[in-house]
Amino acid sequence: MEVDDVPLDEKAKRMRDLLSSFYSPDPSMSSPNSNSSSKCGTLDAINSTSFDPDQYMHLLVRSPTLMSNLEALLQRHVEMAAEIKNLDTDLQIMKSNIVGMEANMEQLLEKIMSVRSRSAGVNTRLFEKREHATFFVKFRLLAIFVVASTDQTNIDRLLPFMLGITIAMFFTVLAIFIIVCQYSCPTVFLLIPLAWLKVWYRGYFLASSRELT
Repeated sequence: MEVDDVPLDEKAKRMRDLLSSFYSPDPSMSSPNSNSSSKCGTLDAINSTSFDPDQYMHLLVRSPTLMSNLEALLQRHVEMAAEIKNLDTDLQIMKSNIVGMEANMEQLLEKIMSVRSRSAGVNTRLFEKREHATFFVKFRLLAIFVVASTDQTNIDRLLPFMLGITIAMFFTVLAIFIIVCQYSCPTVFLLIPLAWLKVWYRGYFLASSRELT
C-alpha cells in the first residue's frame, strides 16, 4: 500500500515497535508440541499460540483464589441488590413527596402572585398620597422648628429680666432681715432679764407666802 511507503518519524516507529512487541505472540510459548501441552495446563498460557480457551476456563473455575473471589463477589452482589432495593424504595417515596410538593409549590406561587398584584395596587393608590404625606411631615417639622425658635427667643429675652428680678428680690429680703435684726435685738436682750426676774420674783413670793401661812 502507499501508506506503508511513507517514511515514519522516530516517535511513530518507536510506538509501532512497542505495540508490536506487546501484541505479538510470546516466543517462549511457541515451543514444540511436547512443551505446548504442558504450558497450556497453566493460567499463564493465555499469550501462547496454542492457547485452549476451554481448558483455560476449566482451570480458572477450579482455581481456589477464583472461588473465594466469586464468593466475595456474590456476597457483594447480594448487598448491592439490597441497597438498590432500598434506594428504589426511597426514590419512590421521594417521588411521591415531590409530586405533593409540586402541588403545594403551585398553590404557593398563586398566593405569591396574588399578594404581588395586591401590593402593586396598594402602591399605585398610595403613590399620590405619599407626596401629600411627605408634605405634611415636612410642614410639621417646620412648625416644630418655628415654635422651638420662638420659645428660644422668648427665653433669651425673659432670662435677663427674670434674673434681674431675682437679684433685686434677694437684696430686698436681705435688707428686711437686717432691719428686723436691728430693731429686734435690743428687745430680745431686754426681755430675757425681765423674764428671769419674773421667774425669780414668783419663786420668792411663793416661798414667802408659804412661810406666812
